Parts: sequence; C-alpha cells; structure tokens
Amino acid sequence: YYTLRRETRAASAEALRESVTHEVTLCADAKARCQRFAITDEDGSAVWYGLFFDDDHSFSYGDRNEQSACECAAARKAIWFASKIKEVVGVKAIRLNLNVDAQWLCTLAGKATILASDARRFNIELNLQWISGATNPADEWTTGGGFKKWSDNDLAALATQLTPA
Repeated sequence: YYTLRRETRAASAEALRESVTHEVTLCADAKARCQRFAITDEDGSAVWYGLFFDDDHSFSYGDRNEQSACECAAARKAIWFASKIKEVVGVKAIRLNLNVDAQWLCTLAGKATILASDARRFNIELNLQWISGATNPADEWTTGGGFKKWSDNDLAALATQLTPA
C-alpha cells in the first residue's frame, strides 16, 4: 500500500511539475503578539497584510495567539493568494516560491502538512525556502497598523512566465 501510495504521489508531483508554466515568489510572516500577518512580493512590496480575524479560516490548529499557528496560517494565505494569481493568469498550474522565516514550515511535516495539502488542492507546485527573520521583508508589515487587501493588486503582474527548457 505505502509503495503504491508513494509512487502515485511521485507521479502526481511530476505531472504537476511538467504542467507549470508560470511562477510567483512571495514572502510570508506573522506576529501572534500583534495578531497580524503579511505577504510581500519578491521585491519586498506588500501585497496583502492586516489582522487575523477571530473567524479566520486559514488556521488549521491553534489560534491567533500562538506564534506557530499564525506562521502556518500566513503561509496558507500565501498559497491561497497564489491560487488567485493562477486563476487570473489562466493557467493550469503555477509554482509558488514561498520564503518563510519559520524553518519548521519547510519540512511540510507535522502541523505543516496542511501546506502540502493546500498546494495540491490548488494545483500549485510549492517550493518553500527558509530565510532568516532579519531578512524577511514581510516582517515589517506584521507590526504596524493598517491593512492591504489581496484584491488591490495587479495579480497577473506578479506572475512570471517560465522559459521552456
């Protein structure tokens, strides 16, 4: 059973990888003490930030007072945001290069397995990369006030078309 499951997942991952024509690079961060999240583009410009609401559906465990739960929720928001970019561009699949400063998220194990599930559900090839908290451009947007709606962006401009090999 496990061998068949592993082979099926590998085949699905390869098919997804082959269907990717565009990619987007984002950075995500969260601060439980401020109850805020932020997502920036690869240049560090904020594309979506604000408060976690009481009924926020991006929490798969814990709440907005727990740092690890907030980090995971912010990453889930970034995956959902990439799915909206994919829809606007009109492609079957997209690669999301997601930079996070919560290194444990990059394992996609334990509490972070929800990220892999979300990516599969939205047909996103997820490439998680760890960056130090000091270099995460999303960090500054997690401590201030205000907000930016995800829909206030030119979503198509955030995607880069990949050059065929």
